[in-house]
Amino acid sequence: NMAHPPPPPPLPPPRLYSMPRMAHNGGINNKLGQSGGAGSLGLGISGRPLTAEEKEMKRKVSHSAIEKRRRERTNAVLRELQDIVPGLSKPGKIQKLEILEAAADYIRQLTTSAPEPLTLSVAKAKQRRNSRHYRGLFYSQDPPRLGDYGAASRLGSLPDEATERPALLSPKAIDEQHLTITTPASVSSTASNNDDDDDDDSADDGTALAESMDACRGTGRTSRALPSAVRHNSSAVGDTITVREALNQAIDEEMERDESVWLLGEEVAQYNGAYKVSKGLLDKYGPKRVVDTPITEMGFAGIAVGAAFHGTKPICEFMTFNFAMQAIDQIINSGAKTHYMSGGFAKCPIVFRGPNGAAAGVAAQHSQDYASWYGQIPGLKVVSPYDAEDAKGLMKAAIRDPNPVIVLENELMYGVSFPASAGMSSKDFVVPFGKAKIAREGTDITIATYSRPVGFALEAAELLAKEGISAEVINLRSIRPLDLPALIKSIKKTNHLMTVEQGFPQFGVGSEISAQIMESEAFDYLDAPVCRVTGADVPMPYAQNLESLALPDAEVIYKQAKRVLNIE
Repeated sequence: NMAHPPPPPPLPPPRLYSMPRMAHNGGINNKLGQSGGAGSLGLGISGRPLTAEEKEMKRKVSHSAIEKRRRERTNAVLRELQDIVPGLSKPGKIQKLEILEAAADYIRQLTTSAPEPLTLSVAKAKQRRNSRHYRGLFYSQDPPRLGDYGAASRLGSLPDEATERPALLSPKAIDEQHLTITTPASVSSTASNNDDDDDDDSADDGTALAESMDACRGTGRTSRALPSAVRHNSSAVGDTITVREALNQAIDEEMERDESVWLLGEEVAQYNGAYKVSKGLLDKYGPKRVVDTPITEMGFAGIAVGAAFHGTKPICEFMTFNFAMQAIDQIINSGAKTHYMSGGFAKCPIVFRGPNGAAAGVAAQHSQDYASWYGQIPGLKVVSPYDAEDAKGLMKAAIRDPNPVIVLENELMYGVSFPASAGMSSKDFVVPFGKAKIAREGTDITIATYSRPVGFALEAAELLAKEGISAEVINLRSIRPLDLPALIKSIKKTNHLMTVEQGFPQFGVGSEISAQIMESEAFDYLDAPVCRVTGADVPMPYAQNLESLALPDAEVIYKQAKRVLNIE
C-alpha cells in the first residue's frame, strides 16, 4: 500500500529557432526565414511563427522568382523560333502562344510537303487550341523523348477528327535535340527527292534527325532540310539499320500481311512505345490493332493469351521482362501448357516481347536475364536477338509460329546500327528457330553467347587475334530450341568452349550448354573444361562502378579465354 509519487509535470513543447544567415538577395529571407532552416517550418528569425502576411509575402517572393526564370526560358525559345521560322519576324504583333502554334504548323509542313507561305490568325489558333481533337505541339506535360529513342514519328499532317493526333514535342526537347528547321526551298527539293522512290527511305534512328540548331543561330543561318528519317514505317533497307527499326519493320510487315496480328502493351500506341519500337503503327493500323493497356501485366497478358486461343495472333509487349513476373502464370500455365493439356485442341499463337537483362542504372529489380527461366519450359520457344538481322528475322518467325514465343531483346541494343543484309529487304525474310550463327570463325576456342554479350565476345576475339589466338564466336540466337549441332561442330574444330551470358551463374544457359556438351560426343574433343562466364552472383547493384563489375565485358572474356587456353 505504498503511495505512488505523483507523475512529473509535462515538459513544455520545444521551441525551434532559426540561426541567422546572410541573405544573398536582400533582407526578405532573413525577415521571413530562409528555406532549409526554421523558415521552412513557418518560423521567423526570432523563432516565432510567421504571421499570415509574412507567409503570403514569402510565397509571392518565391513564386515571383520561379515565374521570372520560366519567362526567361520561354522568351529565349520564342526568340529562336522568331528568327528561324519564316513569317514570325514581328514578335510584337503575335502572342507567345500563336508563335508556338505557327512553329508547330511549320514543322508539320516540313515533314509532308513544301510549306506554303506562313499565315496565322489569332482566332484560328484559339479555335484549334480549344478543339477537343487537337493536342498540338508544346502542350504535353510528358512529351516523347527524342534522343536515344528516335524522333517523334507522327509529325505529319494535322489530324482528321479523332482518329489521328500529331506528335507531342516540347520547346525544351527541341532545344535539347537541336532540331533544325528548313526554308521552303530546301524542303521542296528534299520532298521531291523522297517522293521519287519511297521504298528507298530508311527508317533511320531519331538521332539522325538531331541536326544542330546552332547552325541556324550563327551568322548566315544556314538552313538544312529534315532528313527522310522523319517518315515512319519505311520498310526499306539502307546501308545500316538499328535494332529498333528492324523490330518495327518486322511487326509492321507482319501486321500488314496478316490482319489477325495485333499489338498490345503499355504505351505501345499513342506514345509509340516506351522504346519507340512501335512508332507509327497506331497511325497506320488504328486503335483496334494497336492497343494501349493499363499498368497490369497479369491483366493484359491474360487478355492476350485468351485472344490467341480464339484465333488471333497477339504481340504482347512488356516494358521490361522484369515486369512480366507479374504475368508469369499467364505465360507459363496458360500460354505454354494449354495446347498440351487440351490434347492439341487449343492453340496459342502469341509473341511475348520486350527488353531483357541488364540495362544501365536500373538496379536489381529491372536488370535480370530471364533466358534460363523461360528456356526451362516445355511449350515455349525462346529467342534472344543480337543485331538487326536477328531482330527482324526472329521477330517475323515468332509472329508466324503457331506456338507461344518469348523474344528477349536488350534495351541498350535498340539504338545500335548494323549493316543491313540484302535478304532483309524481303517481306518473307525470317530467321529459323534453333539455328545459331557463326559471328566470327576461328580455330583455337569457341565462345558461345547470345544478345548483347555477342558484341563483347567479338571485341574480345579482336584482342585475342592481336596475340595470334583465333576465337570462333557463335551467336546462339535461339535459346529453346538450342542449336547443339552447331556447338558440337565448332568444338570438334577448336577443342575449347567458353559460354558467356549476363545472367546469374547457377542454373543458367551456360550450365545447360555445359551439361549437354558433356553428354554428347563433343566431350571427347575437349582439351580443357568448359568455362562459364556469367554475371556476378548478386542482385544487380545500383552504383555505376559496382554495376560494371557485376557484368562480363570484353576484357573479362579476353582474360578467361587465355586462361582456358593456358596462356599467361
